[in-house]
Amino acid sequence: MKYDPNGVIIHDTAKVRNSDFGVYTYVDERGRVTDSYLGDYSYILHDSEMIYTTVGKFCAIAPFVRINPGNHPYWRPAMANFTYRSMDYGLGNNDQNFFDYRKEQKVTIGNDVWIGQNVLIMPGCKIGNGVVIGGGTIVTKDVEDYSIIVGNPGRVVKKRFRENIIKSLLKISWWNWSREQLEKRIEDLRLENIDEFCKKYDTDFNEF
Repeated sequence: MKYDPNGVIIHDTAKVRNSDFGVYTYVDERGRVTDSYLGDYSYILHDSEMIYTTVGKFCAIAPFVRINPGNHPYWRPAMANFTYRSMDYGLGNNDQNFFDYRKEQKVTIGNDVWIGQNVLIMPGCKIGNGVVIGGGTIVTKDVEDYSIIVGNPGRVVKKRFRENIIKSLLKISWWNWSREQLEKRIEDLRLENIDEFCKKYDTDFNEF
């Protein structure tokens, strides 16, 4: 294991390149993180991969998840990789424009997101705060805050909370609390009654 003073833990078998990590983050066995950012308290479990991705705080990424898989240029006459990795085949220079295009197809994941096992998130998708993505889901488009999404292709089956609660939670944005606030308010974050939590931390909260 590789540790640093900010609580970042990277397993010895993980492969990390050109990426940054918030505090108390974790990359598990055989995880691959490339050109990405993993926010505070988030983790990515074994055999999961992400590239060109920004992950918010307090996110849970289960095993065997693939975020932002490679695309072939299917709109061209030939889509095989010899057309853009040409140097590997002695066919001239690589197609840098294609690689630049890939880097622009970033995935953005909000805060407090739970991504189940074997999920595939396609390039360019934006995942909102508080989203739950069920195991085996293929995400092909943006997902709104606090949605629960399942299936292939992924579809929203419900919202986790009523709209007034979602609005309040986004206003509270507890994921931006300091470590001292988190420690002091940990019991409130365990409340079973979400209305009670909103009333305590959102003075404008309307139950109805």
